Amino acid sequence: MTIPAWPSVLPLPQMGNYSLSRVDLAARRSLQVGYPIARQRSTRQAAAVIQGTLVMSDLQMSIFESWWRWTLISGVAWFSLTLPTDGGISSPTSVTARCTDGYRASRLTPGLWQVVLPLQIDSTVSP
Repeated sequence: MTIPAWPSVLPLPQMGNYSLSRVDLAARRSLQVGYPIARQRSTRQAAAVIQGTLVMSDLQMSIFESWWRWTLISGVAWFSLTLPTDGGISSPTSVTARCTDGYRASRLTPGLWQVVLPLQIDSTVSP
């Protein structure tokens, strides 16, 4: 199965206040006596989680909602995306991503929406 791509009719998520957090892959256990024990659960690099912000028109919002629901299966499926160069990323970077949670949309003005999209990036992104 082919990984869907970010729709070209939608603006790319902007990473204005770029922040990067890593998923903790360590298994930790406390002991009654002595130092806690920690071990690595996987040798795979932990995924990066970033916040993307989009500003869209009513038509783009409608396209985004359809793409979210039917192509991404309510945000569950992975998709390919090119991250823009703003927010500390040195050059456009193609990544595989998925949404970690539902998106938040708020109306800025009549006909204009702001969408906050939490993304899990499956490639190394260097700020």
